Amino acid sequence: MNDDSAYDLETQAALYALGHLQGEERLAFEEALRKGQGGAAAHLSKFKRVATALAWGITSTQEPPSELRARLVDRLHQERRSSPYSPGRVALAPGITLVLAEQLAWRPTSVPGVQCKPLFVDPERRYASSLVMMAPGTTYPRHRHAQTEELFMLSGDIRVGGHMLRCGDYCRSEAGTCHETLYTETGCTFIALASLDDELFPEESGSHR
Repeated sequence: MNDDSAYDLETQAALYALGHLQGEERLAFEEALRKGQGGAAAHLSKFKRVATALAWGITSTQEPPSELRARLVDRLHQERRSSPYSPGRVALAPGITLVLAEQLAWRPTSVPGVQCKPLFVDPERRYASSLVMMAPGTTYPRHRHAQTEELFMLSGDIRVGGHMLRCGDYCRSEAGTCHETLYTETGCTFIALASLDDELFPEESGSHR
């Protein structure tokens, strides 16, 4: 790997830590993570805190190389100018923000058939509130909760541990617990409050039954 590609991987790691790496770039970086290529995992670990600090103006005790910092800040500025996720957020008053979900664009996740609209991300806690939509027949892999997860159903159905949840139903999972594979027959939409560091496990055939 040449120096330029190493720099690209560093930038991708920082953007991935922020949730700003999308499309083919995201898929390529996740492939590098799976294969252990180019120190992708080490870059990601290093920039989880640094990238968050840069994006949110938080003082960090670790500073990335000046050239990388300049590229990252420039990329983030471009993202903010062109991002389809900026509309729909209204600062009603200091400390009060409205999120108009209809004005937000659905964004893909790493799980096929699952899309989300990030409502709020707490970079220090590594915790997020999201509107999640699963297509009919979609499964969500078995996963371990890094922090407490809360799920509130808005529409559709989702099977959790042999129980079918529907509109108005709620599921709370404490940190360290595992969800077996989740499955929706007709599709569903729900609000999720969850860690950004949950661990996904490979999906097993028939595990939604």
